[in-house]
Amino acid sequence: MQAIRLAENLHGEHGWALETILQEDGNCRLYERLGYKRTGRTEKINEYMDLVYYKKELTQEV
Repeated sequence: MQAIRLAENLHGEHGWALETILQEDGNCRLYERLGYKRTGRTEKINEYMDLVYYKKELTQEV
């Protein structure tokens, strides 16, 4: 988690967007704990896998 936060602070002044596999509950929980919100977009890859899209607006830390 700390590595992701560091990368966000160094390279994400306007926010971040990502996608992960919907069926990987651990990935989804991690990104949601880090403040990412689902965009509502999903994409079916095959009968076993869907991508779910996330976005995070970054705030300036003082």
